[in-house]
Amino acid sequence: MADRISIYETITSTTDGKKSTTKSPRPAPGKAWKKVGNFWVKPAKPSEDVAWDDDKGWITAASQATAWDIPLAIIKSDPEGLEKLFNEAWAAQKRGEEWTQETFTTKLKTLDWYKTKSEAQRKYYTLSKDPAQEAEFISQINASKASIQDAAGLLGASLTDVQAGEIARINLQNGFNAAELNNFLSSYIGFSGQTDQEKIGSLFGAAGDAEDAIRLWGRKNNVKLAEDWILGQVRGIAAGDFTLDKAKDYIASIAKQQYSAWADRIDNKNSVEDLAAGYRQLVEKVTLQNEFVNNAMLAIDDKGRPITNQTLIKTVRKSDTWADVPKNKDKIYGLADDILSKFGMR
Repeated sequence: MADRISIYETITSTTDGKKSTTKSPRPAPGKAWKKVGNFWVKPAKPSEDVAWDDDKGWITAASQATAWDIPLAIIKSDPEGLEKLFNEAWAAQKRGEEWTQETFTTKLKTLDWYKTKSEAQRKYYTLSKDPAQEAEFISQINASKASIQDAAGLLGASLTDVQAGEIARINLQNGFNAAELNNFLSSYIGFSGQTDQEKIGSLFGAAGDAEDAIRLWGRKNNVKLAEDWILGQVRGIAAGDFTLDKAKDYIASIAKQQYSAWADRIDNKNSVEDLAAGYRQLVEKVTLQNEFVNNAMLAIDDKGRPITNQTLIKTVRKSDTWADVPKNKDKIYGLADDILSKFGMR
């Protein structure tokens, strides 16, 4: 098409064998054309790699790809199909042979790229590009957004309104099932606090339940856990990549290194705290601090085995804590003797 067109068109008519000509105003060829004097004129061409659109003006390949809802990165990922078709359409447009959305979509549907897409992806593409179905498309996006927000709340993922809208489109385009959606949403799970203390208990939903269970198992095994590690485990559980037992197994493996004498009995169901029940009972009955329990669990005899209750009691009776209670010494000695007798240690 020419770079300028007269704003008038000449109309020739014949009446009684006589020809006459008149001039009639010509409408603009498109919104992008500018009226300059007696002509409709195209704006100056900004660069070589552009094509003309009567309504949009000079457009780049990237903007045309976006208009057809297929980013250039995706187009270039399929050189024999998408890219070849796009280059054909782009070359035609640069020659002034404008391609419509309908023309491009019709040819697109013949490609293997399109044929191998899921039904959800094809429906999304068709629905999003059909002006007659715009209201239905918006309705489906809103419905998807509502389901996303519900799923995120149950999972424990925090979403802004904008994020929920973006994920709604992705969900509609890909047709996620419940497991796939949770996997996608898991990356939006995060602590709300800034300090380590503020992060504790800040997760909610299923993520909060997983956080509580992991922290509890860490405490029961006297294992200090990094906040980033806890969050990673919670996200992995939410995504379905692994289970809570995997996180507990890891904690148990650290506990086995610390409490080597008990390694063959520590697992994701038997914690150090559970195995220390006998020691804890003895220490509680002589009203001493729990430091003795932990020391007892860490200690081993000359054969690498856990120490006996008798060894623990001897250790307690030699401690400064024991010596610091002279007022109650007779009473404590009597209680200790009772304990020793009950366990057959005297």
